[in-house]
Formats: sequence, structure tokens, C-alpha cells
Amino acid sequence: MDAIANTKRRVFKIISTSAAAITFVIAVWQFIVWHQEKSQPNYSGEWNMSCEIETAEMQKYKGMKIDWVMHLTQNNNRLTGIAEKISVNSVKLDYKDRTTLSIDGSIEHDNFNLPFIEKGKLRESRGIFVGEFSSDKFQGTFSSTASDTRGKIAGYRIK
Repeated sequence: MDAIANTKRRVFKIISTSAAAITFVIAVWQFIVWHQEKSQPNYSGEWNMSCEIETAEMQKYKGMKIDWVMHLTQNNNRLTGIAEKISVNSVKLDYKDRTTLSIDGSIEHDNFNLPFIEKGKLRESRGIFVGEFSSDKFQGTFSSTASDTRGKIAGYRIK
């Protein structure tokens, strides 16, 4: 009888210790996740972005200014979304002439790295936005496979 009672006590002690350790690990994990969410600003929302092309293979694109409306969603350090080209050189585009971007990137503190795919009328092009948020604004640079364009970006939160 004593052997069975001792075995039961050992099993109970092992289960109790394991349960306490698991509870501790879960509590620490929840604190870390909570702290990360609280320390990272949330950039989800509607944004207006302007791109100014500084270099391009095709000369007609140099100096061009393109305006986009972007809808971004942030989940921890992931930043995804879509954008629609709304004007070129301050001339509003007809809806049938607009192209879209899909964005899937990351953010570390206020610095972003956002690869994109533009679904153009004739072909798909790829690129990247790299920059920094400052409250409800951002600025940075871009590069794209469309005519090997490069330039500056700036934007602000609409909603």
C-alpha cells in the first residue's frame, strides 16, 4: 500500500509542477505579446501617397508625380494592403485608367519595408517602398521594375 501511495504522490507532484511551469510560460508569452502590441504604433487605415520619379529608363517618366490612395492593415509587424493610382501630374485619372498595387511587407518600430506588385494595363511590375512613419505621415523612397523607376515617396493618413 505504501508503494502505491508514494507512486500516487510522485505522479501528483509531477503533474502539479508541470501545470505550474506551463502556466508560467503562458503568462510570460501573453505579457510579451501584449507588450509588443502596446509598444508598436498602429498604421492601419487609409493613406494618401505621392511618388515622385527621379530616375527612369524612359525619359518621359522622369519628374512624373503619381498619387495613390492606400488602405493598409497592420498585424503586429506585418503591414499589408492595396493602393489605387488616382492621379498623374495632378491630373485625376478616370476609373478605367487606374491601376492597383498589392502591398505585403513589414514594419519595425517606425521603419517600413513594403514590397509591392502593380497590376498595370499591359503587364505586372514589382517594386518596394522603404521609409519611416512619423505620427500620421511618412516619407521614404521607392524602386520599381516599371521602366526601372526610382524616386521619393511621401504620404499622410486620411482616416
